[in-house]
Amino acid sequence: MDEANTKAAVLRDFLELLGWEIPINTQLEYSVEAFGQTYKVDYALILEETPVAFLEAKGADTTLTGDHDEQLLFYMMNKNVNYGILSNGKQYRFFQRRVDASNVNVQQVGDVALENLPNRLAVLKAYEKGAIESGESGKILGRINELREARRLLKEDKEYLASDLADLLSSRISETISSLAESQSKELIDRLVTDIESEIDADGGSTGGSSGGGTGGAIKPVKNQIVGTIKRSEIQGDDDAKVAVFPTRPSGLPFLMENNAWGFVRIGTEFDYVAMYVARESVS
Repeated sequence: MDEANTKAAVLRDFLELLGWEIPINTQLEYSVEAFGQTYKVDYALILEETPVAFLEAKGADTTLTGDHDEQLLFYMMNKNVNYGILSNGKQYRFFQRRVDASNVNVQQVGDVALENLPNRLAVLKAYEKGAIESGESGKILGRINELREARRLLKEDKEYLASDLADLLSSRISETISSLAESQSKELIDRLVTDIESEIDADGGSTGGSSGGGTGGAIKPVKNQIVGTIKRSEIQGDDDAKVAVFPTRPSGLPFLMENNAWGFVRIGTEFDYVAMYVARESVS
């Protein structure tokens, strides 16, 4: 589809899903004056007669590029608009204009394929009419930015953080747990990173940037795979026996056996059997 058909078939419905009605609070072909010329933004989202967000549309037959990013960023900076969306109906890029002291820039906060939009509800929520109107959008995107920074630091400083945490535990409890504590600390950091990604980046994308734009990372959903099954009738034991079931990573079982670390697995009840399953992830 070309741009006109993409707007009619996809993007108008997308805006309405976010609470923006045409023409009530959405203006088509909004004028932006700059350098003695008049430019047209495809959709200006209006509150109290003031544009608060721009949506720049391209045809589904057009691949989004960095030049398209720059075009939208130029419009946003020119009109002091804080929120922007660039889309060809198949790919959706979300931008935020941020003011920090005297520094003003526009950051990309999401680059999402159409089929992955349901996994990015936090980002979508930030661009709803009600969220922008109430000021909730800034809080949502602020949290996402903080979580992204936390993820970056956890990845970059993993070794130092794990060592510091192990030293703290060893000094408070016993030096004998030093090696165990460091290994467990690394796994804790990995789990934190995974939890952060599940909240802000569930589809596996890597975004962020500065006023220079950028395309972000390719979206690759992470899916769990079943690698084996067993029937209840194949397990010997009393039907009313209590079974504690734990998930583990592929490295978890060798670690438990090599270090005889079963005593570190605790739950608040008595049980007869322990079952563990290995959760494997595949990126496709």
